[in-house]
Amino acid sequence: MPSIRIQNMGGISPRLSDRLISQASATIAQNCKLGSGEIRPYRSARLDAAPLKTGFIESIHNINGFWLSWNGDVDVVRGFVPNDTTGRFYYTGDGKPKVSNISLATSMQPYPSFGYDLGVPAPTTRLTATLGVGGSGTPVPVVYVFTSVTSFEEESPPSPVSVAINVPPGATVQLSNIAPSVQANVNRTRIYRTSVGTSTTEYLFVAEIPSNQPTFTDNVREIDLKERLISTEWAPPPNNMIGIISHPNSFLAGFVGNQLILSEQNQLHAFPKKYVRSFDFPIVALGIYGSTIVVATTGFIYLVSGTDPRAMSVERLPDPYPCVSKRSLVSADRGVIFASNEGLVWVGYGGLQIISRDVMSRDDWQKYNPSSMHGISYDGKYIGFYLTDGGRDYTLFDPVGQGFIFDYNDRATGVDQKDKLTTLDFYPTAAYANPDTNFFFVKREQRKNNLYEWEAGSLFLPFVWKSKAFIMPYLTSFGAAKVVCRNRKTTSGKTVKINIYVADKLVFTRFVITNEPFRLSRFYRAVDPWYVEVIGTEDVQEIHLATSVEELKEGKSQ
Repeated sequence: MPSIRIQNMGGISPRLSDRLISQASATIAQNCKLGSGEIRPYRSARLDAAPLKTGFIESIHNINGFWLSWNGDVDVVRGFVPNDTTGRFYYTGDGKPKVSNISLATSMQPYPSFGYDLGVPAPTTRLTATLGVGGSGTPVPVVYVFTSVTSFEEESPPSPVSVAINVPPGATVQLSNIAPSVQANVNRTRIYRTSVGTSTTEYLFVAEIPSNQPTFTDNVREIDLKERLISTEWAPPPNNMIGIISHPNSFLAGFVGNQLILSEQNQLHAFPKKYVRSFDFPIVALGIYGSTIVVATTGFIYLVSGTDPRAMSVERLPDPYPCVSKRSLVSADRGVIFASNEGLVWVGYGGLQIISRDVMSRDDWQKYNPSSMHGISYDGKYIGFYLTDGGRDYTLFDPVGQGFIFDYNDRATGVDQKDKLTTLDFYPTAAYANPDTNFFFVKREQRKNNLYEWEAGSLFLPFVWKSKAFIMPYLTSFGAAKVVCRNRKTTSGKTVKINIYVADKLVFTRFVITNEPFRLSRFYRAVDPWYVEVIGTEDVQEIHLATSVEELKEGKSQ
């Protein structure tokens, strides 16, 4: 006798016809926690009381338990600072690139309350050197420079070179007009000199003085000069640099227009101009896997690889897949993922792939409004969100959108996952996940920003799962059904409802409270497609339709 038996439930595959998807695949899989072979609900999110900025929040970040929020698209990375206990971090997208720490950022709510401009500009004044007392023998020409140093141990490029002065061995030199860089965090000045008299020769360390001290007497012997000046080619990052990321070999990267900007290794405030790489398309976003920086542009994708910013190689991938949303790009464990017009792009171990292509065509993907998309990588999945309201005035209205979860684990393991795509029925304006935190997101509700922790609540999100279209070979009627749920006797407050459709018509609906078969209220004879839908919070293991209750009794029907 004809029957429908659904087990090992999976996600959706919009690319294929409802009739052609696999037996366990779905046409709707909303808020479904798959991967176990069952349909399970996600737990509700827990409201967090962290103070957030007002207005439309697009970015959040957690530093040592403190929540930072911004009204724009801001990128944040932690610093490579040995034995750092201050929680130093760097961010771009909020005006000039900035550096801050927990103390500065949390001095006033909402966070961050303060950050210094990243980088230290060179002093603009030339110090004055005057011959002092003492000394004998043949004079040698000496020139001076000085640098400014911050409380974060960030050193500026040197000042203009002083006018050369002839100094006999052992003589003192009076230095004046020592004016530090205009930078709020500067607290010291370092003085360097050379005994050769040309600006191309190495400068050696003389002394360090407080930044508010404009004069100094140099009585340091030639033999007592110390380390050489290394900041000659350093420079602050461009004021409009965005998209900051951190490389595992202790340097930073960002971009301006079509230029990739790299910092000095272990000197995260210094961005030498000779490290800049230019591309033939404007950069949209940066990501990283291993020691490779993925440069996503409006045209091609570029891989910038290496362990030293002085010697990075550049490769252009052959197929042009423009990144259509900066906020969609995430760096995962084994690759970088972002939204293109063709689908969800993976660049990483395994090469370049459109990983959504198996389940979504280009036309299907466009329904997800990829240019509005933002996402995170969490638990081996890409969680993306997109707007559906056409971009209303968010000062007057809350944004309307949806989300999806794409399981990309098969790209890392080589095992295809039939449950790779499911959907979510809510839209956060910002989302965040990191190895040291859960998945958090901000929802704008009645023009108020609320921070939630994913699956940390005590209730459950109702799911909706609807089957493929089952086509019977001849006129068929079903008179009975059963829905098998896990641990039904021990669950509390959970429910499940079954809906049966013939084509687009709902022909039966019922809340199901046991695992026993039940009769349908009437027989439905049809050759049109049959669909089975379950809605609720129970853990559904199996759905079965048959012509009679007898067929559904244990062992009677397969």
